[in-house]
Amino acid sequence: MMFDEMLHWMYRKYLEFPYRQLLAPGLFLLVVIMLLFSPAVFAQEHKDKIWLDMTITSWHERDYYVLDGQRYKFNDQNFGLGLAWEFQKNMELKGGFANNSYDDLSLYVGLNFKMDLLDHPDWFIQPGIFAGLATGYDEPPEDLGVITPMGMLTLTGGYKKIRATAGYVPTDLLDSNRTSFAVFQVSYLLP
Repeated sequence: MMFDEMLHWMYRKYLEFPYRQLLAPGLFLLVVIMLLFSPAVFAQEHKDKIWLDMTITSWHERDYYVLDGQRYKFNDQNFGLGLAWEFQKNMELKGGFANNSYDDLSLYVGLNFKMDLLDHPDWFIQPGIFAGLATGYDEPPEDLGVITPMGMLTLTGGYKKIRATAGYVPTDLLDSNRTSFAVFQVSYLLP
């Protein structure tokens, strides 16, 4: 069995209904509890920051999906708004809404863990990992449930009060019928 076939088998065996319905909220709750009681949360002094996130667009590795034998173009106009509360230097809680790739409304919430690649008083570059939950993928072609776990590699760069974030979701690693995609946000630091 090839590695990607093994991942696909594990995904189908352990993340299909009803386990997936319980896994997403359980994992998210576990991460939140671990973070809240982590010594790192209390160890650093940090001035909280609130960012206004504007979701702009997305890119898909394959520009179409198939539903009932018909090809449909992915929506790449993923406009949306959200807030990011940077409660620690390298951790933020994000939440908001956007028009997803299937032209449906998606709500999302999660934690973004970042590290400093460049930390200048004016400029910053921060690769990271986002782990959270999203809605809007409970109908065909996805059928992932009302609440879906979501993981994303992120790269954020900014200058003073403005930043841009690209997030990459390699979904085809778990299922060759899905396509990997990237999303892009622009954010403004609120006073």
